[in-house]
Amino acid sequence: MSNSYGRVSAPRRGNTAAAAGNRHPGAYRYNYMYESAARELSYEEEGRRNTQPRRKSRSVRSVEQPVSVSHVPALLLTGMVAFLTVSVIYYVQLMAAVATTNSNISSMQSRLKTLKTANDQHYEEINSSISLEEIKEIAINELGMKYAGAEQIVKYSSNPNDYVHQVAEVGR
Repeated sequence: MSNSYGRVSAPRRGNTAAAAGNRHPGAYRYNYMYESAARELSYEEEGRRNTQPRRKSRSVRSVEQPVSVSHVPALLLTGMVAFLTVSVIYYVQLMAAVATTNSNISSMQSRLKTLKTANDQHYEEINSSISLEEIKEIAINELGMKYAGAEQIVKYSSNPNDYVHQVAEVGR
């Protein structure tokens, strides 16, 4: 329907009688006038139409709805940026901890190598300071030890079912 301002308004629900005369298939929605001139409203019709409360048209409602929906992607994007920022900070902290741990491991490995070298050096000093001849003299002269005699040696025969596990070569 057309009002005095030249606007085309949507038909009221159930107003299919006006749309039935239109030849355009979708014309019942918009109630266009196909004549060359629109009818003029009388003062009474204008006053009656202006006193009715205005309803929001469907186009206004559909415009308002995306405005509230448009905040969702912005909030989602903000949340994703915050999550990525926290993730990057956490990753950098983990990498710093790994670097610190690696430096501690390398310093401990170098200290272990130094200690092993010192330990091997002390072991060689101790082995080089021991003389078997000196030990023999101290045992015989100072402690009164002597070699075993023939009467002190005992021979035994072993059972063939028994076995002996030899760890090292016996010296003579």
